[in-house]
Amino acid sequence: MVKEKSRRVDEDFLGLFGSDAESQVEELQAEIQRLKQENSQHQLSESDRHKYESLLADLRQQLSSKGVVRVSIKAIKRNSKQPRETFTSAMIAEMATSLEEEGQLDPIILLPGEILFDGECRWRAATEILFPTNPERWSELDAVYLDQELSEEDLHGKVLAASIRNGLNPLDLAKALMQQCRYVVNLSDDEVVKALRNAVRRIERRGELAQLKEIMGLPLHDRETRLKALDLDEAELRIFQVLMRFKQNPSSVNANVFPKLKLPEDLKKAIRFDGLEVFAADALQRISAKNLGLEAEDEVVGIRADATAHVIKHKLSKTETQQYVANLIANYSPNATSEADRKVDRFIQTIEQASFSDFEESQLKKILAAFNAKTRELKQYLKSEKS
Repeated sequence: MVKEKSRRVDEDFLGLFGSDAESQVEELQAEIQRLKQENSQHQLSESDRHKYESLLADLRQQLSSKGVVRVSIKAIKRNSKQPRETFTSAMIAEMATSLEEEGQLDPIILLPGEILFDGECRWRAATEILFPTNPERWSELDAVYLDQELSEEDLHGKVLAASIRNGLNPLDLAKALMQQCRYVVNLSDDEVVKALRNAVRRIERRGELAQLKEIMGLPLHDRETRLKALDLDEAELRIFQVLMRFKQNPSSVNANVFPKLKLPEDLKKAIRFDGLEVFAADALQRISAKNLGLEAEDEVVGIRADATAHVIKHKLSKTETQQYVANLIANYSPNATSEADRKVDRFIQTIEQASFSDFEESQLKKILAAFNAKTRELKQYLKSEKS
């Protein structure tokens, strides 16, 4: 089983680089371990990230042996099949500083037609920050080429496999996995989500959800056999096959990944360009017209934008963000009550629930006298307030 997994690393990743790279698979294989995702945010550990970077460096070196060329940054095109869409201004600025101080240490990798395969952050840094201030130095970048033509589906799939290993946030992962699902089933995004949800629910009702993790670790032939035994229809089966191809548990994708596709567009933009954490976006999406009791969507978007800026600026934790959003909704809601109002409500409730059946007559007279005294005090207070 371990041998099968190692072989898949080479097939998925090295297959992009043509026959020259494939001839060196055996040399690289001793140094490569399958990279695993550590948590629900799909981030790699430092050691696994180092392994990925080492692999990419080896492959870049192989391509460099064919020759490094200078390519105009204006000729370079973003890969529309690149799953990673999150490039915050901070990331780009940091890369620009590194390039300015240390120079371009590694060439970017291009597909035929000057389409980026690896190095988009460097290209963005050069284009957006360095070229405008120093066009003579940063009009071109060092590049190496992949001379292999790939179909749209194959290109997207292979780039996605590499991106997942290097860490991909749930929003970018959701969009990329959905694209892969659309390649194999003729369904809309909503229909894919519904099909996955229904299949996972049926498996859960049968008490077989734990089997999915086990199935993911099987060799391809055994995995296919077990999947077909789960009583899935054709579309559901293909969706499960796609997700497991990229080492994604269908249950986890259903619960934690695909829901990110429903985030408001302003929050998606904040994740990709402003550094908003995905957990914060999950909380901030509760700032809606319904929860605020408002009708004007523009007003809601403005309120949410201010809240988003506050969360980013103060680097609120998950718990702090949830509390901040809850307080904001309480303040805007037409049903919101202040702490003073809640105190009055509790006081009235205490009086209304009081029972006098256990008191003797003398005790009841004392209670009545106390109430009368407080009533006079309250009337006097109201009279003074009016004046």
